[in-house]
Amino acid sequence: MTETLEPAARRIVDDEVEMAARVGRRIARSLAERSAARAEDQRVRHDLDLIALRDQIGDARAEDVPALMAAMMRTAGVARVEGPRAAGMVDPQAPYFGHLKLKEGARTRDVLIGKRGMIDREAGVVIVDWRDAPVSRLYYRYDEGDEYEEELGDKLVEGTVQARRTVSFAGGRVVRVRCPAGTYVRLPDHEQGWRTVSAAGAPSELKGGVGKAERAPRPASPRGPLGLGDAHLRGDKHLPEITALIDAKQFDAMTARDSGVVVLQGGAGSGKTTIALHRVAWLCFEHRDRFRPERVAVVVAQPQLVRYVEQLLPALDVAGVRVQSWHAWAMAAVERTMGRAAGRAAGRTDGRAMRGSSGRAGGRLLQRRLLPEAPPDVARLKKHPALLLAVRAQWRAALQRLATTLDAELRGRRGEHEVRAAVNIDAVSVLGDVEDARARLARATSDAAVCARRVLDRFLDAERDVLTAWEELVTDRQLLAGALQGAHALELQTFDAALRYTARQVEEPADRDVDLERRVPVDDGEDPDDPQEAFDPCDAALLLAIAIERNGALPFDYDHLVVDEAQDLAAIELWPLVVAARGRQGEASMTLAGDVVQRVVFDNGWDDWAELEEQLQIRAHAIEPFRLAYRSTEEVVRFSRAALGPLAPPTAPRAVRSGAPVELFAFSDPGEEIAFLADHLRSVMAREPRASVALLCRYPERARFYAAMLERAEVPRLRLVLGAGEADAPAGASADEFSFAPGIDVTHVACTKGLEYDYVILTELTDAMYPDQIAARHLLHIGATRAAHQLWLTTARDAPSPLLPRELVDQALAAP
Repeated sequence: MTETLEPAARRIVDDEVEMAARVGRRIARSLAERSAARAEDQRVRHDLDLIALRDQIGDARAEDVPALMAAMMRTAGVARVEGPRAAGMVDPQAPYFGHLKLKEGARTRDVLIGKRGMIDREAGVVIVDWRDAPVSRLYYRYDEGDEYEEELGDKLVEGTVQARRTVSFAGGRVVRVRCPAGTYVRLPDHEQGWRTVSAAGAPSELKGGVGKAERAPRPASPRGPLGLGDAHLRGDKHLPEITALIDAKQFDAMTARDSGVVVLQGGAGSGKTTIALHRVAWLCFEHRDRFRPERVAVVVAQPQLVRYVEQLLPALDVAGVRVQSWHAWAMAAVERTMGRAAGRAAGRTDGRAMRGSSGRAGGRLLQRRLLPEAPPDVARLKKHPALLLAVRAQWRAALQRLATTLDAELRGRRGEHEVRAAVNIDAVSVLGDVEDARARLARATSDAAVCARRVLDRFLDAERDVLTAWEELVTDRQLLAGALQGAHALELQTFDAALRYTARQVEEPADRDVDLERRVPVDDGEDPDDPQEAFDPCDAALLLAIAIERNGALPFDYDHLVVDEAQDLAAIELWPLVVAARGRQGEASMTLAGDVVQRVVFDNGWDDWAELEEQLQIRAHAIEPFRLAYRSTEEVVRFSRAALGPLAPPTAPRAVRSGAPVELFAFSDPGEEIAFLADHLRSVMAREPRASVALLCRYPERARFYAAMLERAEVPRLRLVLGAGEADAPAGASADEFSFAPGIDVTHVACTKGLEYDYVILTELTDAMYPDQIAARHLLHIGATRAAHQLWLTTARDAPSPLLPRELVDQALAAP
């Protein structure tokens, strides 16, 4: 093949080849001048973070090591992406990716945009760092032909963008040039010259005020633009009118059984949540004497789903149904079960002492904080299925001690037989039975009755103290040993580390220094992550399970409970919900909705619904899984199933419609990727103002990075949304709130569980972010299935994720 360039295209290519040669000569000179000592002094921020974490692990308490190791693994994953971009000088193999020609008055200058800066005006080389150089804003905010007026440093600069080009390198030489006039690619080495692979796009149109370029809709890629036209989009992102679309299987599930536990299972977008909520409406209408909306609740695994579900319910005419995250529900349940003051103390997250607690348990809860998370090893232990068995065994042992003590104390005393008959120890199963027995002996005067009352009073006083029972439970190695056995057995090292942590939780604090004048404890700068005198988020379930075992129930109940995304809750977390759902009927009326291949929590101790039933000791009515995928297109469903690999269920879901192909875009540099994304996101927001777009990253840190860079590129209607508990959100960003309004949400995959967007862009599908691991497969599947109409993926040219289909990778690497 020989060159096919038109003369105008030839001039563009020659210009870029000459510029690259000029830069190459300057880099060669720098390499010669650069000393080894200076190279040795260069450090990457993440390297320093890893070194600091290593040093902390060396000095840390044993119980803190698992949490520090988890932080080190997460930092290492992010460092693999960011580290190479931050270290060293300009990369000779790919020194820049963007080229601006700027005309400012009578002066014309070239500015190159790269991942490292290098300025030598005598040599005619100006490369600026795309992340923070003020002039790089022009590359991201303006198109070729745009006029600009920007403050660059302390100067107001006006001019025109004469040329804006994206340049790709391979082995240090230019191999691709992309600009509004077209895209040009160097022919392979055995052929000659260059060729045109795409014609010019539609011209840009400048609108708006000073410093703002409102671009006309135009594709920025020969493979087509983001967005499919907004005729198919809904302005309201909350609830489509789907009642008329419910199929026969879904209707049977919706109206199945008015009691018992019903399990709704199916793939992403198959209608599980919708059917679960329609089931609530059906129960409240069809059996209104038994199911009242104010006695029905919906509990969701992730906090971000609360607002979403709240917006669905009014359309179903079931006002009064309350929606809560599991953690919020559990904290409220602890408060109602253990006393309002004790519950408040258990629920504080700011580390400060609570006031107003009373009673022995309340007083001991006075200083307890709630840590934001449990270390991974501790969570695995406290959520292990053996914990529910341990709670039951602990109570059986307490009842056996009561029976043994009574037998020994009553033997030979006057009135022994009458007292034994009144107590009827074999029928005692909960504290209420003990209280009833005590009441029956209230007026008896025999020696045996007086002795029995004393024994029963001591027992009631001790066993009403749920906090003491919790302290004994989480530190009893023998009682917890079941966690070392079975399909989900913990490693001995993990088990020991968790027990060291729990021992610290119950450790009595040393006497504190007191400010004698103010009569308050002196702040001694304690470690906020120290578990001493603290609960972690896993402890609420344990406290509730202990209270249930002793009392037989919770002090409140429901006519019906819905649990959405149930696959992300452990058996011990679901057990209080099952008990609360027993209502006035005695049998739980409950709907569980979930999909085991969409889990984002991997320490719950069960793999399928049958195993969960066994752990909870219940019989559920499992509806045949929904196979139709209503949300995503056939193309998205096919990709998401491929992402699961060996984890995919045997029967594939069937999409009800087809749509745009799933596309993968490979980039040599993150700055090139940001420019590409900014162009397309601005374009789709201009063309489709009702569209909802999600830009999804693996980790919150990367979501912050993308949001900051896209905001700098003046992408409109941009929202950074971080998960609950993620600190340091920028001004204007919510820590856990989705608006469900048209626009662009930048977030991380785990945050979007259960949500839906018109268009989804999954970023950084690299071997560092998405290695061949179970968690990565689940997250890639979840992220992909958030897309209703179109799915785009981005990756690094030199390190695509092994989870990506080979055909897709080959197409991306071959694309201009």
